Amino acid sequence: MAYVGPLVGRTSQQGAIIGPLAECITEEQDHSILTDILEPSDVDRVLRIPISPDYEDSWFWYGDPRGCYTVKGGYRSMVGDYETLPTNFDRWSPFWKIKVPPKWKTFLRRALSDILLVTTNLLKKRVEVDPSCPMCGIVHEDVMHSLVLCDFTQLVWHESCLAFSSIMGGNFSLWFTNLLCSLSEDHVCWAVAILYHVWKARNDAVWSGYLPTPRRVVAAAKASLQAWTAVRQRHPPVGQSEEVGGAVQPAQASMSASLVCYFDASYNPVTLKAAFGAVLFDPGGNYVAAIAGPMIDCFSPLMAETIACKEVLAWLRDRGVDSIRIFTDCSQLCSGLSRPHSPYFSYVGLYIDACKSAIACFLFCHINLVHRSMNIIAHTLAAAAVQQASRLHWDSVPPDFILAHL
Repeated sequence: MAYVGPLVGRTSQQGAIIGPLAECITEEQDHSILTDILEPSDVDRVLRIPISPDYEDSWFWYGDPRGCYTVKGGYRSMVGDYETLPTNFDRWSPFWKIKVPPKWKTFLRRALSDILLVTTNLLKKRVEVDPSCPMCGIVHEDVMHSLVLCDFTQLVWHESCLAFSSIMGGNFSLWFTNLLCSLSEDHVCWAVAILYHVWKARNDAVWSGYLPTPRRVVAAAKASLQAWTAVRQRHPPVGQSEEVGGAVQPAQASMSASLVCYFDASYNPVTLKAAFGAVLFDPGGNYVAAIAGPMIDCFSPLMAETIACKEVLAWLRDRGVDSIRIFTDCSQLCSGLSRPHSPYFSYVGLYIDACKSAIACFLFCHINLVHRSMNIIAHTLAAAAVQQASRLHWDSVPPDFILAHL
């Protein structure tokens, strides 16, 4: 656990609580006092503590962005983090663009990452199960067998009338990569529907002792895909931009007349150093100003993004801006700012509260979520600022000049 006090603290490497010791240190954090009462390694840790005199003493679970304890977080703190084995599937960008229900893509992502709960994966987790395939009862079940090679599954693919036999691959991720390359967009959606309903039929065999006929599986997949497509056509998805925050709901004219600011943060998990970058445009898209610079040491990428937002809001207020549309590629930041009460009981929560207070000072301020590819200038500024010791300001300078001097 870690301590949040007048000086928001965290535990030392030996587990000692630094927060209460830091209460006697002034805002300037007198280095001589620190060296007298603390070990050298802990002095650096105390100097990294963000000061928050307006908050009461409390505890939070260090390592979790929300500051809340979970069994998963406790387990990882004891045994360490782990990494899944890499797969040879590298087409995630077109994968997420497949026009099928989100839960189908979530299932398929698990299959491509080889974490689907087939019997062989359950045995790896020391779950005592019969390794035989629940559908054919002959071969040990892995992802490739369950979704592609099983006798029952092949009958389903035959009923689907897809060019199944021409798609080859030694494992499921390679097989699906070849499927993406060889089928049209509509046929890929149809294939994903078949895969999902094959897995659903497999689960019926496990939990209900019932295996539907291949024709019934194909009919259910077709009906589900047609129903989802019809609903999507009647109610097209909302655009990618997500607006959060803002003191006032302005008219559309006010929005069109607002300045536009893009910002991003850069974070080094080894040194804990962080920096931010922001670029300001007028309503017509013409360059106005830019800023980049280092921030206090951060303990997570989300903390870096949140502090960057606070720095950018302060910079805009110093420039006299009172109406602004701000764009970021951090969805967690947007989610935290959109809620009435911060879900983060940690350093992140403190800075989200500070951002909300800063937003309330504007006549109009909305923070919008955009794709990372639309935020490349701010990202480049932040990455360059990690190496800088002081803040850099550019005013009335063309963007080409900024990019040329990074």
